[in-house]
Amino acid sequence: MFIGTCFYNHYCGRWSTLKLCTLSGVLYSFALVSICHSPQASQRTVFLGSYSTAFLAFAGAYLLRDRLPRSGVLDWLANISYPLYCLHGVIGYVLLSELVSRGVNPYVAMGLTLSSVLGGAFLLHRAAERPGIRLGQLVFNSLMPKQWIGTMTPHKLIASRASDGKKVA
Repeated sequence: MFIGTCFYNHYCGRWSTLKLCTLSGVLYSFALVSICHSPQASQRTVFLGSYSTAFLAFAGAYLLRDRLPRSGVLDWLANISYPLYCLHGVIGYVLLSELVSRGVNPYVAMGLTLSSVLGGAFLLHRAAERPGIRLGQLVFNSLMPKQWIGTMTPHKLIASRASDGKKVA
């Protein structure tokens, strides 16, 4: 998650490519060291393989973002990404292990679990995340000078600070 924040700061123009690579590398190294010293240390090769694959896929998609075609499915997954992140670890793993331990075919269990987690993430996105974003925008707009309301988004605020001569790290 913190590595994704590094990419976001680079995307917004706040960070240079060097800063993105340096901090992402440091965070990735911290994750690997912590895995090696955790109760799951015996499975470090599994973690290394899956984390590295995910990181490389994410970095590749980021580098090719202007060449990748728009996709309704990917846009939908992007919209529910945070609720999906919140739910998959607890609900996904518990449901999958419970179904398999009760004799459900692993492929059927995986399909049911995937459907449940995606459905739950969508409901959480609609019921909590979207209203929360609207509330945050209302609070943001109430704290901004009246002439900025509707014109100043966080991205424009960053760009205006950079154009005022303030250094973007």
